[in-house]
Formats: sequence, structure tokens, C-alpha cells
Amino acid sequence: MRMNKFVKDIAIVLTLGLMLVGCTTGAHLEHIEGAHYNEIPESVLKNGSYIVDGQTVKLTNGVAEKKLPGSAAKITTKYFGAALKLDMNGDGLLDSAFLLQQETGGSGTFFFVVAAINTKTGYRPTKALFLGDRIVPQSISIDPRNPRQFIVDYLDRKPGEPMASAPSVLVSKRIALKNGALGEVK
Repeated sequence: MRMNKFVKDIAIVLTLGLMLVGCTTGAHLEHIEGAHYNEIPESVLKNGSYIVDGQTVKLTNGVAEKKLPGSAAKITTKYFGAALKLDMNGDGLLDSAFLLQQETGGSGTFFFVVAAINTKTGYRPTKALFLGDRIVPQSISIDPRNPRQFIVDYLDRKPGEPMASAPSVLVSKRIALKNGALGEVK
């Protein structure tokens, strides 16, 4: 009888322990020994803070709005998506690179690429790298020549072509993490 109560008590303690472990996931992502990669969930990316044009932008459900002082205009930044998972710094954790779209109240729609660098205690955002105004993103993919960098493909205009022209020129930019920041690889 005493042994059955002991086994039952152990089962309860183990169950509660497993429930506690299951409830501690979220923005705090730990590297599990033996697991090669952990990913940053898209929900974390859509609710993260990023640096765009020197300003911290905090997304909530993929969107951030900031009113411009003394104006009815506002800056809207959106998670454009196309999240790519790759290990940019070689630490065995999957980082995420993705696009942000920003409208500043004028006619422009600006596109940026940003990365969330996965760490044992969460993630660290990079500064957003400007891609272009009123471009048409096509794809984001791991560079086949180097799995630590990626390629962003988008349509842009020919040099000197007016912004009213539809983008028709395919541009490919190789991007890598250099000293903690995103930069174009030439």
C-alpha cells in the first residue's frame, strides 16, 4: 500500500514538472543539448522589436503604427513575411531573415530585410537593411554557395526610370551577417 502511494506521488511530481517545462516556452528559446537547431517561431518575429532607419519599431501582431508629430500622417511598419530559417552565425541555432514593409504617409512603400539572431536566451534583432522603394519582392532563399548567407530577389526599375513605372528588372542581393549587422555581399 505504501509503495503504491509512493509511485503515485512520483507520477504526480513528474506530471507537474513536465507541465511546468511546457509552459516556459515563448520568446526565451534555449539550445537543447543534442538538438541541432531551434527555430524562432513566427509569432515571436511578428511581435518583436527591430531597428528601422535608426528608430526602434515594436511590432504587435505583425504591425506597428507611429503617428508623426503635428500631422495626421503615420508611419506603418508591417511584417511582410517570407521568413527564412538559416544559421547565419554558425552557432547551431536557426536564425530568421525576413522582410519588413514600411509606409511613411507619402507615396513610397519601402522594403527592408532584417534578421533575428537566435541565442540561448532569446533573439537579437539586426538593424534593417534597406532594399528599395516600391519594389516587388520575389523570393528570399539560402545562398547555395554559402549556407550562412541568403539571397533576396525583387523587381525594381531601370536606372533613371520614373517611380510610376512598374518594376520590371530582377535584382538579386546576397546578404550576410557581418559583425552583428546585415550587409550586402559583393
